[in-house]
Amino acid sequence: MAHQRSPASQLLLNNSLSLFKSGKLDKAEEFARKVLAAEPRNTELLQFIAVLCLEQGKPDEAIRLCTEAVRLKPNSGEAHYNLGTALLRQQRHEQAIDSLRKSAGLLSRNYEALNNLSLALLGSGKVAEAEATARRAIAQAPRLAVAHVSLGLALANQARFADAVESLKAALARGPKDPGDVMTKLGLVLLEGQQPQAAIDCLGQVVARDAKSLAALEGLAQAELLEGRFQDAARHFLAATELAPDDARLLASLLYARLQTADWTEHAALIARLEKRLAQGAQSVNPFQLLALVDEPDLQRKAAAGFAAKFAAADNAPSAPPPGATRGARPDRMKVAYLSSDFGVHATALLAAGLFEHHDRGRFEVTALAWDCDDSPMRRRLEPAFDRFVDIGAMPDAAVAQLIREHEIDIAVDLKGFTRGHRCRILAGRPAPIQVGYLGYPGTMGAAWIDYLIADRFVAPPEAAQCYSEKLVYLPDCYQVNDDKRAAAGERPERGAVGLPEQGFVFACFNNTYKITPDLFAIWMRLLEQAPGSVLWLLRPPDSREGGVAVANLRRYAGALGVAGERLVLAQNVPFAEHVRRLQCADLVLDTLPYNAHTTASDALWAGVPIVTCPGRSFQARVAGSLLQAMGLPELIAASLGDYEAIAMKLATDMDALAEMRSKVLRNRTTSALFDTGRFTRNLEAAYEAMWQLWREGQAPRAIDLAAST
Repeated sequence: MAHQRSPASQLLLNNSLSLFKSGKLDKAEEFARKVLAAEPRNTELLQFIAVLCLEQGKPDEAIRLCTEAVRLKPNSGEAHYNLGTALLRQQRHEQAIDSLRKSAGLLSRNYEALNNLSLALLGSGKVAEAEATARRAIAQAPRLAVAHVSLGLALANQARFADAVESLKAALARGPKDPGDVMTKLGLVLLEGQQPQAAIDCLGQVVARDAKSLAALEGLAQAELLEGRFQDAARHFLAATELAPDDARLLASLLYARLQTADWTEHAALIARLEKRLAQGAQSVNPFQLLALVDEPDLQRKAAAGFAAKFAAADNAPSAPPPGATRGARPDRMKVAYLSSDFGVHATALLAAGLFEHHDRGRFEVTALAWDCDDSPMRRRLEPAFDRFVDIGAMPDAAVAQLIREHEIDIAVDLKGFTRGHRCRILAGRPAPIQVGYLGYPGTMGAAWIDYLIADRFVAPPEAAQCYSEKLVYLPDCYQVNDDKRAAAGERPERGAVGLPEQGFVFACFNNTYKITPDLFAIWMRLLEQAPGSVLWLLRPPDSREGGVAVANLRRYAGALGVAGERLVLAQNVPFAEHVRRLQCADLVLDTLPYNAHTTASDALWAGVPIVTCPGRSFQARVAGSLLQAMGLPELIAASLGDYEAIAMKLATDMDALAEMRSKVLRNRTTSALFDTGRFTRNLEAAYEAMWQLWREGQAPRAIDLAAST
C-alpha cells in the first residue's frame, strides 16, 4: 500500500493490520475505513476491507468494495481475483467465472485464481471445464493441496468416484490447511461411490475429533444406513438434528433409520415437524425415504424435484434430437433400452422377466444396460431375453449416455429411479429422444429429464396429475407387470414346518420392517385381541443384530398394547419358490400404509392368499389397491382405516367368508389381467408406440390414456 499518507493514517493502518492478524476483524475494519475515508481511490485498501467484510460474513459489502476496486483499476488481476472470490462465496457462479477468468489472464502466478475458477465452473455445472482448470492449477503448484481438492470434487460430479478418491487422498498427503474438511469430502465421495464401510472409517475419524461437524455426522449416518447399522445411523442422525433441528433432510433420515428397527420414538411428532418443513419448501430430502413417511403426493414431488436438481446434466452435453428430427437410416424396429442394476435376484427382475421375454422382436429391439450384475439363474435367464445385454458397471455415466446416443436408442426406460445404487446422471443429459420412469421407483422423480411415468388410473388418479413432473401413461389394467413363469405355489406345507401354530388364524405381513408404522401396528394388535388364538406372521429382518432389535421392539410394543409378544411369529428368509409355497399357510395378508406391499402383494395373490389394503393418496400408497382391482377383488380395498380393520376382522371371524374369498382369489388369478404377461406387454408396447408417434410428429410429451381406448 505505497500511498503517501499522514502519520496518523499510517498508525491507523498499522493498527488495523495488527488487529487483522489477531482475529479482531470488526476493529480492524473500523480502523481501515478511517484510512479509506482519506484515500477513497486506494484499490489495495478497498480490497483489504473487502477481505475483512468477507471474513465477517458480509459478502454483499465485500462485492461492492471489490467492484469499486475493479472500476478504479480494471487491469488489476488481484482486484478481479478478490471480486471473483467474493462472488463465489455468494454462489453467483457465472459472475465469479467472468471475474476469475480475467484474474487468471492478468496474473502470471495464478494458482489461486485457477483454483477458485474451477470451483465456480463446478458450481455452474461446467464440470469438464472445472476439471481441466483444476488440472491447470495443479500443474502450477503440484505440492499444494487445494487444487487437488477441487479436482476431486469435479471428478466426483462426473461420477468418477475412484479418481475423485485418489485426488482427495493426494490433497490429504500434501498437508491441507483443514484436513478435517478434506476428510469429510473424501468420506462423502466414498459414500456416493457406494463404498459405505470406507466412508464410515473416514467420517468416523472426523466425528471423533469434531462431534459438531454436521456434514461428517450426516455422511457417517447415511453410510451406516447403507451398511445396515441402523441403530448407529439413528444415533448420528439424532445428533445431526440437534445441530440443525429444522433440516427436513435430517428429520426424514432419522425417521427412516428408526423405522428399520421399529423404533417409533417420537414418531408422530417428528412426522409433523417433517411435513411442516416440507410444506415450507425444504429440498434435498431423499425421496425414497419419504415414501415410507408421508402420504402427500404434492410434498413428494417438491422433495423429488429438489433432490433431482443435483443430478441435472452438467456442461452442455449433446442432447437428443428435437421432436420430429430425422435420425438417418433407421431399422424397422423401435429401439428400447432398460437401465437397471436389478437384472438378477431382485423384485424388479422377478416381476419383469416375462416382459422382456414377451417383447415382439419383429417390432422392438430391446437392450439391457446393466450394472452391479450377479451370476444368478435369473441373470442367466434374462440375458437371452434381450437383443443386447451390456454390462456398464465399469463405464462412467457420460460414456453410457454416449453409448445410448451411438446406438440411437429411441426410448430409454429407467427401472431404478431413486432407489439404492441408481445412476440418474446417465439420463440427465437426455441421450434418448424419449425417457421413461417405470417400476423400480413408485412415484414421481421430479426430474426434467424423465418424460413419462408408467401408471394406471388407480395408482395415479387423473386428479393428482399435477403432483407428477412426468406425463402419466395409463395402462388399461395395472401398471405393475407380473411374470407368468413365476414358480407355482405347489403343495401347501404343514404349518408346523414353517414355524406356525397348527391352529388359529394367521394374519401375515411380509413387508420390510421400515414399512410398519405405529398406527397400523395398533390396528393389527386389536385384530389379534379380537381373534383368540390368532398370530401375526412377519418377515424376520436379515441382519441378526439389527433384526433382533427390531423383533424385540415389535414384541415390546405388542406387550404395551396388551398382546403377548410370542404371538408375533417371525419367518426366516428363504428362496423365492419356497417363500411362495409357505405363503399358502397365511389366512390373510395385512397391507401397510403409507408404503404398500408391492411385489409382496403380488406374491400373496399368486399364492392364493387375500390381502386387505387401505389406499392412500400417493403412488406408493395405492399399489396394492391397483393389484386387487386388476384381480377383480375390489371388496378387499378399504375406504378408511376403520373399514380396513372391519374387513380384516370379518374374514378372521367368518370362516365361510374367508373360504369364499380364498376361492375367488385362486379363481381370478388364472382369469384376470394381473398375471397375463403377454397382455401386459402388448399394452406397454402400445404405450411406447404412442410416445414415439408424438415425438415423430414434433409434439411435446402429453398424457397417454390407453385405458380409455380398451
